[in-house]
Amino acid sequence: MKPTSWAVARCGRSYAIVGLASGSDLAALGEKLGARVDEPPLVILDVLPRDPERIPALLQALAGPGRPAGVVDAKASGDSVTVELNEGATSLRLLVDVVDAELERSPGRRILPLFPLGDATITAFAASTMRAPEIEASRLVETYTEPLLQGAEG
Repeated sequence: MKPTSWAVARCGRSYAIVGLASGSDLAALGEKLGARVDEPPLVILDVLPRDPERIPALLQALAGPGRPAGVVDAKASGDSVTVELNEGATSLRLLVDVVDAELERSPGRRILPLFPLGDATITAFAASTMRAPEIEASRLVETYTEPLLQGAEG
């Protein structure tokens, strides 16, 4: 087990991305660490509405009974809501649409990913936002330049 990234959300929860050997027992690891282990990793976001008075309504939309299926959990803290998203069940685009719909009466927000978004997430979001299904990960320049910048062979 090798932690590759660590972050603390505004709600106080700690998150880590961990590299594991193939065949690792995720349930045993979670039990040993006293933590929930998600594979594939969830997208973790802090949503900060411009108007903090919208947080209760935003939390109800993201954690209540009608929440999007991919929202694993959402917690409010101060000026933000931390959202744990399973992209296999709900796209980031849909989550952002729900946030924006809930904030329509008082628009404005920042959405801060706790970990860098993967190429597939970014391209799916861009393709959906721009209504351009031809956009795919192979068309992202970063896909090719990041390994070069890290000294890896391409």
